[in-house]
Amino acid sequence: MTGNDNSVRYSPIQRIKGQPIADITIGPNPASNYIIITNKTTLSGYTAHVYSLNGILIKSILLTGASQTVDIGQLTPGVYYLIISGYPGSLKSKTYKIVKQL
Repeated sequence: MTGNDNSVRYSPIQRIKGQPIADITIGPNPASNYIIITNKTTLSGYTAHVYSLNGILIKSILLTGASQTVDIGQLTPGVYYLIISGYPGSLKSKTYKIVKQL
């Protein structure tokens, strides 16, 4: 950080806590009516966002537990982005491509 007097200062932040996003799995893919989001420990505090390929937010789901079923039956068949975001204030997120079929 740079102060008003142009002096350099370092942030006191040493570590950002949170579960690794890499442990999350999505299936089945392609899917017709639902997908299941699972993690080795817990999904509590994570949020799943479903976006169209045009970047339009379709739905957001607050995740709980180690496994959660997400209804995609009402979506038009096609390709969507599923973005899993970490805890509020966390910079961690992971994007998945999901295919909705008939």
